[in-house]
Amino acid sequence: KPPTMPLSTPCRPFLSLPYDIRLIIYKFALIKRTGPPFPETQIHLHHRKDPESGTLCPSLLLTCRTIHAEANEILYSANVFTVVYPRIVLKWLERIGPENVKLVKKARVLVEVQTGPREIWYQGWYELFRVLACSASGLRDLEVYWAAVGVGKRWMSHLAGADVEFVRELGEIKGLSRMRISGYFAMHWPQYLERKMGLEVWRADECSEETLEELRKYQRGTEEVWP
Repeated sequence: KPPTMPLSTPCRPFLSLPYDIRLIIYKFALIKRTGPPFPETQIHLHHRKDPESGTLCPSLLLTCRTIHAEANEILYSANVFTVVYPRIVLKWLERIGPENVKLVKKARVLVEVQTGPREIWYQGWYELFRVLACSASGLRDLEVYWAAVGVGKRWMSHLAGADVEFVRELGEIKGLSRMRISGYFAMHWPQYLERKMGLEVWRADECSEETLEELRKYQRGTEEVWP
């Protein structure tokens, strides 16, 4: 549950500043600055604690109710949230509350290689996509990257990149204005997701020849896999 705001307002000198100046300060304090080579303002939800390190100062929102009302949306709508461990993110979404979940606009999903029990690892992704589909009504920009491990020219396993239920749950997320998939995925995933989401999700001309060749190798054996 999001923390409550103090009843008092010990920040009147700050609030006496013009709103445009306060807005600059809010953006400086609440937008994650990753710097080169990262082109975006990414908050990495990889850890079991809140992403409050580096240039990010979300504690500013606890100063008083006025500041919270003016600046809260910036934290969730102006940053890109990078997801690696779905269960950690599910707990984070529960902690920030449904109103803040609606403010999240951009997410990057990295599906790492996991060789553990499918029902344990994949279930977290299924649950996360269901929550995003039902609750993240403000989500507009989503990228998904599937990792894979190969031995020589033979893949150890197609893993999540060819998991039918995974792509079905992903396809239930609606309202996006941009969607991109990359990495290693089954042959028919782009066609399926484009039909479900009404968006172009992958373009061969955006990939290098080396990347395309690796993807083709991965997709061998997935020709008959349909969602």
